[in-house]
Amino acid sequence: MAAGVALLAAAGCGGDSLEPATTPIGDGAEVSPQRYLADTRGAAEAVSDLWIAASAVGPTPTRSRLRNATPRLTELQGRVEATRNRLAAQRLADQRLERQRMAAVEQLDSVVLAGSSLVAASRAETPGPFSEARGRLSGAILALRQRLSRNEPG
Repeated sequence: MAAGVALLAAAGCGGDSLEPATTPIGDGAEVSPQRYLADTRGAAEAVSDLWIAASAVGPTPTRSRLRNATPRLTELQGRVEATRNRLAAQRLADQRLERQRMAAVEQLDSVVLAGSSLVAASRAETPGPFSEARGRLSGAILALRQRLSRNEPG
C-alpha cells in the first residue's frame, strides 16, 4: 500500500527541488508547478507514513497497542490534514496540473475522513472499530491511487 501512495507524488511531472510544506497558505494562492509537486510529494509521504503506523499496530489490534500508537497516529493524521488543506488552497495556472490537484484533494478528503476515524478508535482503545477504520483507510488510499493513475479530474 505504501508503495502505491507514491503515485500521488508522481501526479505531475518533472523534478522539483522544493521541500514539501505543511504551513497554511491563503485560499486561492497561485503556486508554481514545482511548489505543487513538492507539496504533492509531502502529501504522499504523510499518507504513506500514516498507513505504515496504522499497519504497525498489527493484524490484531489490542488496547495496549492502540494506546501506544495513538500519539504517533495523531501526529501523522495532522500531517495528512495539513498537506490536504495546503493542496486544497492552491491554484495552478497549468490546467492539467490544476485538474490533477482537484482530483487529489477530492480523494484526500476520503483519506482524511478515514484517518480521523482511525485516530478516534485508537484514542478510544477499541480494536474492532480501529480495524474497520484501517480497512476504510486502505480503501481510501487505493481509491486515491486509482483516481490519480487514471488522471481524471472528476
